[in-house]
Amino acid sequence: MLYSTYLTTKSICKDWYTLYLLLGFLGIRILSFLLAGHAIIQGILVFAIIMLFSVLYFKKPYYAFGLLLGELFLGGAGHFLELGGLSLRLLLLGTFAFLWIIHGLTEKHLRKRLYIPHKIFYLLIPLLLSVFLAIIIGLSRQNNITAIIQDLIPFAFLLIILPAYHIMRKEHHHHLFIRLFIVFIIGSFLFALANELLFSLGVVHIHGEYYNWFRDVAAGKITYMSLGFFRIVAPEHLFIPIFTLIIASLLMREEKHHAYWYVLLFCTITILVLNFSRAYILGTLVGLCILKYSHSWKRWVEVCVMSIGLFFISFIAINIFVSSGLSSGSDMLKQRAKSFTSPETEISTSTRTALLSPIIEKIKQQPFFGSGLGSTVRFYDPNKQKFVTTTQMDWGYLELIVEIGILGLIFYLTLIGFILYELHHHITHIHDHQHFYVGVLASVFAILAIHMFTPALFHVLGVVYLALVIAFITQSRDIIHHITSLLYRIFRKIRHQ
Repeated sequence: MLYSTYLTTKSICKDWYTLYLLLGFLGIRILSFLLAGHAIIQGILVFAIIMLFSVLYFKKPYYAFGLLLGELFLGGAGHFLELGGLSLRLLLLGTFAFLWIIHGLTEKHLRKRLYIPHKIFYLLIPLLLSVFLAIIIGLSRQNNITAIIQDLIPFAFLLIILPAYHIMRKEHHHHLFIRLFIVFIIGSFLFALANELLFSLGVVHIHGEYYNWFRDVAAGKITYMSLGFFRIVAPEHLFIPIFTLIIASLLMREEKHHAYWYVLLFCTITILVLNFSRAYILGTLVGLCILKYSHSWKRWVEVCVMSIGLFFISFIAINIFVSSGLSSGSDMLKQRAKSFTSPETEISTSTRTALLSPIIEKIKQQPFFGSGLGSTVRFYDPNKQKFVTTTQMDWGYLELIVEIGILGLIFYLTLIGFILYELHHHITHIHDHQHFYVGVLASVFAILAIHMFTPALFHVLGVVYLALVIAFITQSRDIIHHITSLLYRIFRKIRHQ
């Protein structure tokens, strides 16, 4: 009752809590840069956070899960703060899993905590078994232990499904998910744009101190393209095509929309421009096609044209600004498109092409069960002009087959197929808020498209998103209705009829 009363006087996001989250998004990055190289101070901070996290859990598990979820959405690649080489993100996940199990044992309801009463739960079991088998195979083939652990970490985040499912069942917890959605978009936009300006204006430089922090700690990539334009790539940008499609789908609803929704769409599309990833652009275009499902031709065309128009307007405006009016970016755009048919024209595409044959040969060695986590391939790098051994294979589905085999891939795709089936069921049987479900449906297809060229399905944030989608679609109809209702009221107050 108190929560409903609160929402009648304020919209969900227009309050100090949202501002604090945004300051946290930007502040953790500034703090991480200032503490780069200060391992002892970082360790003390991480230890203090873990202690606070544990206290919050025993006070209310939701508070601790909120902190974990906040780190996932606001903490980039998860390495802004570390303790003994372990990221804050991994320590939070491990601590939460341990406390979740211990709490279940002490209150004698562990079985309930480790179970979801839905058919999709049973589809998780063969996938997890295939990952476990891939660990055994990797160890037996003497794959690098560090590489095995690195490959295991994304799959470990499937564990989030269990607490997310149980916590989503409490209606007063839903506002956090919505606020993180908004703060992530605004924060990512400000951070990406700030980086573009810092490099294009010459405030910081490639291979400088800030660049090294962005590459080594933020796990991002900054690449000079042409006439002052820099690609700003960050791991968390995987969420951008997803959120772009959800917002676009909501805007296809036949009603007058709050202006802030268009601002959010502009923010996500501008990040796509600055990221300039072919895989993300392809995934977004695939998702836009899927959005036609259940939407009228008129609204679908209007929003698609607006989205694509915003992309080109943002792209041209940024290029004109950073080049001091010398270029609109058209030549760079043509060169980027040309690399699809002539991969030798770009370093990344030529490297990906060179990897293809060795990956296929690797698959032939162990096609059904894979070569295990931590697998590597050796190939001739045409850019370095020497043979290189790498764990980064750049072909998403082929890399999955190399590591967990054809059977593991089948189990994974079966799980995703069931997610799509459940979303379709929601669209056809739950007529309230169809547009949100269609947006989520399109986002899953976008991830599948992106994964062709970049590891979206075993990226930590890709796995987290799928886990949250599973936790959402397995809820009762009342819970789903409450979550989607909150989403539609992000910028509006509740008005009693």
